[in-house]
Amino acid sequence: MRSEMESMYTNQVWTLVDPPEGVKPIGCKWVFKKKTDMDGNVITFKGRLVAKGFRQVHGVDYDETFSSVAKSIRILLAIAAYYDYEIWQMDVKTAFLNGKLLEDETVADSTTEAEYIAASIAAKEAVWIKKFVTELAMVPSIADLVELYCDNNGANAQAKEPRSHQRSKHILRRCHLIREIVDRGDVKICRIPTYENLADPLTKPLV
Repeated sequence: MRSEMESMYTNQVWTLVDPPEGVKPIGCKWVFKKKTDMDGNVITFKGRLVAKGFRQVHGVDYDETFSSVAKSIRILLAIAAYYDYEIWQMDVKTAFLNGKLLEDETVADSTTEAEYIAASIAAKEAVWIKKFVTELAMVPSIADLVELYCDNNGANAQAKEPRSHQRSKHILRRCHLIREIVDRGDVKICRIPTYENLADPLTKPLV
C-alpha cells in the first residue's frame, strides 16, 4: 500500500481541489492481489487504489474514455504473429500514462451525417495507428496511403470538399478534421457499394 501511494505521489496522478457545490466525490477502494508463478507459489503481493467506477454516471462524472495501451498491445501482437517473433512478458511495479479523455457526443440528423461522423473518427484512428506503426519501423507498407471505405455518397462528398454544407452546420468542428486528413494525403476515402461493405451489417439493428 505504501509503495502504491508513493508511486501516485511521485507521478502526480491527481490534483487536490475542492469539489463543486452539490457534487459528491467518487469514492475509492483498495484491491489486493497475489501474483503466483507457474507452480502456484506466491511471488508478489500487489495493492491498487482504484476509483469506484460503478458509482460514476455518464455525462456527470465522465464523458468517454479510451485505452491507447490496449490498442498498442494489439498492434504489437499482430506484428509479432505476422513475423513469427518470440514474445517476452515483463512486469512493471507501477505504470502511469498521460492521456486526454475524449469529448466525442454528437447527434446526427441523417444517415449521411452519421456516416460522416463515423468516417471522421475512423480517419483519426487510422492516423494514430499509422504514426504508431511507422515509429516501430517494422512494416514498410504503413507508409502507403490508408484507404478508408464508406458506402455513403454524401459522407464521401463532405469529406472531400472543404466548403461547408447547409445541412451539416451543426456538426461539431472536430468532426471536420477528416477533410484535413484527406487533404494532406494520410487517408484516402473511397466509395464502396453497400453490398460489398463487410461492416454494413454491424451498423444495422437486429430484427
